[in-house]
This record gives sequence, structure tokens and C-alpha cells, in this order.
Amino acid sequence: MSGEDQVEKIGSALWDRPDPGFLWKRFLAGASTDGQGVRRWIFWIWWSRPRTLPERFIAIRRVAFSPLIAVVEAGRAVRRYGEKVVVVHGVSRAKQFAHLMSLQYRTGMAPIAYYMYQLFRADRRPSSGQYLMETGKVLQVLSRRMPPSPDLAIFVNKASFEMWCRQHGFQTVSNLMECRDGRVTYRADTILPPQDLFSKPSNAQGGEGVLRWTCKRVEGALTWESSAGGAYSAESLEKYLSSLSLGSDRPFVLQPRLRNHQHIERLANGSLSTVRLMTLRPAGGRAQPLLAVLRLPTGGSVADNFDLGGLGAAIDLASGRLGPAVFKRGQYPLEQLDYHPDTRMQIAGETLPFWQECVDLGVRAHDEILTPMPVIGWDIAILEDGPVLIEANHMPGPELAQMTTGAPLGATSYAKCVIECMRRFFSL
Repeated sequence: MSGEDQVEKIGSALWDRPDPGFLWKRFLAGASTDGQGVRRWIFWIWWSRPRTLPERFIAIRRVAFSPLIAVVEAGRAVRRYGEKVVVVHGVSRAKQFAHLMSLQYRTGMAPIAYYMYQLFRADRRPSSGQYLMETGKVLQVLSRRMPPSPDLAIFVNKASFEMWCRQHGFQTVSNLMECRDGRVTYRADTILPPQDLFSKPSNAQGGEGVLRWTCKRVEGALTWESSAGGAYSAESLEKYLSSLSLGSDRPFVLQPRLRNHQHIERLANGSLSTVRLMTLRPAGGRAQPLLAVLRLPTGGSVADNFDLGGLGAAIDLASGRLGPAVFKRGQYPLEQLDYHPDTRMQIAGETLPFWQECVDLGVRAHDEILTPMPVIGWDIAILEDGPVLIEANHMPGPELAQMTTGAPLGATSYAKCVIECMRRFFSL
């Protein structure tokens, strides 16, 4: 598929938005370049979504009844999560309810954010309005508004990403095979290498659909055992991936299995751990690192994704030193972990190898992208011989960033960079 075809497929047409009308322009032009300003744009995106007349009536009713809805939702949240906050943090249910009502009145933020980001803590309450949710809506609209550019394909297609990396001299993982629409559409060689492999949907998000293939020799023949169960020859593995691509209506890629630097591999369960490095590039400026998190797989998972049960540990940008790790899943509020729950290896205080090279790689890659994407989340694996790029994400989520670091995105240069980009593309 050509780069031009891929440009058309980045994001859904449901995120196309017309230029705001006169009143909306005044509303959005007055938005501050912080968390509150980002929420203004999110509200406009929600309101300006194409709707039928009955759907429009429902939206108006939702806005009209929002004060009552806020009371009900706050009460439910306190009943569900409040006891743990009382016992562990000493904040009464009455205070939690008051905090929630104040937060929803000031920001419209969902009650779950209060417990997810631990905004009941005295050190976080003053900046509670700067924590963000649903930033993907803004980034979706931005991606649809971007001028046509072949390098947009790197965000949705792993084969295009590999080609782009090779063209610009960046280390990345190779694609051995791609299956699309029930057939093999790319093959790097006629024979699969005798090594462990890794397969995943080419345009998937959230770590879904990934499989690890362990190479073994049985009676002189090579087989690959799937992490989902079953053993396959090279031929049957090819047929299996082809059937997945047909059944899910999306391409699948097969890659060599990568292994972390030994200092990182010992921390987790043996599956690949990656750094999520978020970089920003303001209009007319150079890219800069904003924050970084090490994602660690847990249990029997072959993916380190935060949404699928992996751990996230904040990384100090200057030193590469790890902070405590947190889960996204579980009974909120979640505790911070100094040790990996499976391996019992210490996480907090450890320093990552090749750290400056890792940061430099993400920053240089962002500067090479022609598309004026203001924020990118780079997935980077640190191997024995240094860092390699795994993926580029044009919609890095706020939960991983804020739950691990404790820092509100709305109080960083993230908000200013995104809002200024929205203003520029919507002629404000």
C-alpha cells in the first residue's frame, strides 16, 4: 500500500471537524494554554461531532443535567473507592465527596480521575485541575487535520515505520513477513530464521493480538511454539498469520524476538520491556523530551502494555533513574511498588543503561518527521548494544504519563504545544 493510501487511513473520518463558528472561535481563542484550555478543545470536539436530531437532543439534555449527574457519579465513586482512601490516606468520605464535587464543577473531570491520579493527596490537590483525560480526542482531530505527508503512514503501519527508520538511519526491528487479507504480501527471505519470533497486528494499539513464537527443533525439524498454545512449522505458521489477517481485516507482521539489555531483562518476566519516551516539537522549533516511562510486563504476558496489566515506572530524564512502579489495573487508589511483583527484583532506584542514547534517539527521530505532529510517544527497546525504535505513537495516552510520574500534563509544555497546534490548524 502506498504512503498516500495510508495518509487517508490515519484516524477515522469521524474525527474530521469543520472550522469552528464565530462563537466557538471566541470560546476557543480565549482558552488558556494549560489543562483547562485543553478541556475546552475536548468539549468543542465532543459537541461538534456530527449528530442526528435525536442525538443532538440527548447531548443537550446531558449538558442540562450535568450537575445532577455529577452528584450521582461522585457518590458512586466514593462508595466504590472511598474506604481504601480513608484507611490508607486518612481522607474521610465526606472530604472525598467535597473534593469530587469541586473538581467536577471546576473541570468536568470524571470521578475516576480523582482516584486514578490520587488527587486526594494534599500535595496534588492544588494542581488537580491540570490533570488530563481523553487527550486522544484532540490528537485524533489533529491527525485528521494534518497536511498530506507520506510519513504519516509510520504511525499506523509497521512496514512503513521500518522503511522510514532505515531511510533515516535509525535502528529498528526488522519485519520478516507481512500478511494482509489472508495472504503473504511481504517476505524478507524465503526461509524463516531459526530463532524466536514475535507477531502482532500492524496497526493495533494497546498491545492487543501479540504472540511470541519459541523456536525449537523437533526430530530435526524446526517448529515454533505459540504463547497462545500450539506448535507450528514455518508453513503452518505462515498460514496461521494469514488467517488472522483475514479474520481481523488488518495486516499482521512477523518479527525477530528482541531481548533487553541484561540489566533490564532481569527486572521483569523475560518478555520485552520498552521505554515510552514522549517528545514535543513546537511550531518552528526543535523536538525536546517531555517525560519517559519504563513499561514492564507481568505474569505470563508477552507484552508490556500498561493497559493490559503491565507496570509503569517513571524515568528521570537527566539520569535514567527509575522511580517506583504502578499498575493501571486494580482497586484504586493503587499502591506504588519498589519491586517487581513476580521477580521481586528492585525497580525503584535502578538506572537504565544507554539512557542518554535513548533520549537522543527519540528526539532526533521526531525532528526528522516532516508532518508537524506536536507530540509523539516513542516506544524504544534498550538492547545489549543500545536502543532501537519499536513504534511511533501519535496519540500517547495521559494515564501512563500522569499515573507513573504524578505530574499533570496540563501544567507542562504539553498543553501549550498541543493548543497552539490546534489554533494554527483551525485558523484561530
